[in-house]
Amino acid sequence: MKNLTTNLMLAAIALAAVAGVASAQQFKAEIPFGFRAQGTMVPAGTYTVTTDTTSGSPSFLLRSVASGISILLVNAIPGDPNKAWESSGAAVLEFECGDSGCALNRLWSRRGTPAYTFSHPNAEKGERTHSAVIRLAVNKN
Repeated sequence: MKNLTTNLMLAAIALAAVAGVASAQQFKAEIPFGFRAQGTMVPAGTYTVTTDTTSGSPSFLLRSVASGISILLVNAIPGDPNKAWESSGAAVLEFECGDSGCALNRLWSRRGTPAYTFSHPNAEKGERTHSAVIRLAVNKN
């Protein structure tokens, strides 16, 4: 009986660990312009984006491959993803761009999950803005 209980406990721990790893994902993005994320201006370049939605409060980490600078993306507000994103199934980063530059606006990682919106400064009154969408590739490293 003791062996059975021990084996069941070990199986439950292993299952929980596998579930946690399965929900954490890492992506790679080539971003061809400088942008603002969480109030920090970062240069164009290659970035990894790590998403972890295992807890009640999802977390996202943006890291520059070149410099190693990391930004923890906090206070993400879940919402509905763009219909085109859902159709393509590709994970994306969306930026709001205007005369004053670009800012990270939303992240969507996969079907069946919300798109997360991040706070950023609003465009100046009268400033024209547009969205720039960068596809994320699953990072195999």
